[in-house]
Amino acid sequence: MSMKPQYRYPGIRSFESAEQELFFGRSEEIRSLYAQVSTLNLVVLFSKSGIGKSSLLNAGLVPLLELEPYIPIKIRLQDTAFSPVVTIKNALRPYMDEVALQRHTGTTFAEAGLWESLRACRFERYGEPAMPVFLLDQERTDIARVGRSKAALKYLKTIARRELDGGRPLIENQRFRDRIAQVEIELMALEITNLRALCTMARKRAPGPEPSLLKLKGSEIEQMLSELMMRALGHRSIPRVEGSIDANQPGEPIHSDFAAPLSGNYFNCRKTSIYGGSNEIQRNIISRMILGL
Repeated sequence: MSMKPQYRYPGIRSFESAEQELFFGRSEEIRSLYAQVSTLNLVVLFSKSGIGKSSLLNAGLVPLLELEPYIPIKIRLQDTAFSPVVTIKNALRPYMDEVALQRHTGTTFAEAGLWESLRACRFERYGEPAMPVFLLDQERTDIARVGRSKAALKYLKTIARRELDGGRPLIENQRFRDRIAQVEIELMALEITNLRALCTMARKRAPGPEPSLLKLKGSEIEQMLSELMMRALGHRSIPRVEGSIDANQPGEPIHSDFAAPLSGNYFNCRKTSIYGGSNEIQRNIISRMILGL
């Protein structure tokens, strides 16, 4: 008999409730979250994408709630085909007495409002009343950092105008100017996508794959801008004293006036494709939502 191996980590997806025995290292967070959920009417769990919120809920909080008289109901406000109200109503439908809804309100499931739908629900576990706990999941749209990238683009152009290449301003170099144009076009497209996502939410509809697109392209554009700044200064992009790494040793410094913040920012930007929800995760989300893969 062959047995399918069970791996400790699920890869780039989040842990599921059935994998709670494999989910370690978050006991303190689970207890803290459960204590708040069981005593407060509203709890907001907020952090960067990809840091483990879904795993904490699925394999940590949900199994704990199911040991008590609670019914966790997960609702992801992400499908643009439905409004948030319709999405919540669809999540409530398994618990709804539609005959009672029709009798008491004179409306069908499709016609009923959220409050009427909620009142027509019966939340029970093993024949006993239970308390529903709604886990509302919503992606944010401010992760693209468009404003920061626009400021960085302006700074890049300033560097390219002042730095010389063969005795002429670097910005007159055709290849370098093309690279600046390319990142500027992508930044404009990112800004439009961000505005489109905000307009979708303003119309009280959930965003679709846009938050993942914003994270994916936003991090890539940040990295491209920091790399172009380093390339513009070349070997003078890292402040140093020739022949020494001792800042107190006398000698003529070899660096540009622009160099001080650039190297640190460049190395820091290497992590942006990981810490806000890795780009691999975002690509999987996009392929699932758009292509159904």
